[in-house]
Amino acid sequence: MSYSMGWNNAADRIGAWTLQLLPFGLCWGKDDWDPRWEKRREPFARFVVALYADFARMDLPAMPPHPYEAPVYEALLACWRDPDPASLVETLLAACDWHTHECMYSRSDKPSKNVDFINDILMGWPVEVHMVYRLRERLGLPLPVELDHPLMKTPLGPFLPPQPVPRDDVLDRLMQRAFCEIPGLRELVEPAITDDDHRR
Repeated sequence: MSYSMGWNNAADRIGAWTLQLLPFGLCWGKDDWDPRWEKRREPFARFVVALYADFARMDLPAMPPHPYEAPVYEALLACWRDPDPASLVETLLAACDWHTHECMYSRSDKPSKNVDFINDILMGWPVEVHMVYRLRERLGLPLPVELDHPLMKTPLGPFLPPQPVPRDDVLDRLMQRAFCEIPGLRELVEPAITDDDHRR
């Protein structure tokens, strides 16, 4: 979601922290390695972690095997850096199809019916497409033409330039208090929330 908004600094921090913490059970715990157990192995989550690792040239830690992976995400990982933006269009449209398909329990192909986009906010927000666009933008790669898909026509569908970070006086004061009381917190958190949306 942060890349959709153009909050690159925050998104980069979250991505790096996720990769560093995955071996310690973040996102997937011990039970998830049991092949009989499909709990919280969403293809979408696996895709965005793998995409960030590829963008940042960081090692991708091992993730639990998943018998219900979405082939479209593997295809998108393989082509997202292609200099020719036209070569991404069909794969991006297929990703949009997967997104809309995985918003309803009744449509899901997964035996658990634990759909990929259960969160109401994400149902009409093509965050994975926006992430591909934002990372290509930062690498100086041209973006594909506007995708002709219903998901891209929702209120949250269009890919926008970086948006300003909203500020809240109460939250700002709370954070300043926390920075004073917790040693090292400022150095950890402040770079991720700095209003530098236009940084590439």
